[in-house]
Amino acid sequence: MHLLMSLFVAALFVVLTPGILLTLPKKGSKLTVAVVHGLVFAIIYHFTHKAVWHYLYEGFVVRPKPKPAATQAAQAAQATYASAIANVQAAMQQSAADAAALQQAKLVAGQMAAYDKPAALQTAVAAGGKQCTSSYDCNTAPCNTPDGAAPQASDPGICNWNWSLNRNNQ
Repeated sequence: MHLLMSLFVAALFVVLTPGILLTLPKKGSKLTVAVVHGLVFAIIYHFTHKAVWHYLYEGFVVRPKPKPAATQAAQAAQATYASAIANVQAAMQQSAADAAALQQAKLVAGQMAAYDKPAALQTAVAAGGKQCTSSYDCNTAPCNTPDGAAPQASDPGICNWNWSLNRNNQ
């Protein structure tokens, strides 16, 4: 125990000595008065010793309390969540860029397939496909063209023809 804290305990003991400030109970025996003053001393010391210690040795400096482990775990989880959100957003941006590249590749492939279109249509008709200009010609089955364009009178398709499976017929 430090010297100043020892002086506080001594001063408290003296002040609470029966007959100095008061005597509790007034007409009690010596033993009863001693026990009551002992309990009063213990109660006052219990509620004041930390405050007195901080006042004497630290000057009531307010220091931040260390964070409990649960708070630290929650902050770590929040940081992980924020990182995951950032990763998802980056992946979505990359996916959008990949979709644009895929669309461009499909456009180029469609333009290349246009060169082979007449030969592909002739091959499909020779293989038993019915030439069409709309789904009505095919009894509501799809009217397909090799490049995926909408069939027209000047640019017919073949009824219900799967061009990806029949590429070798071109």
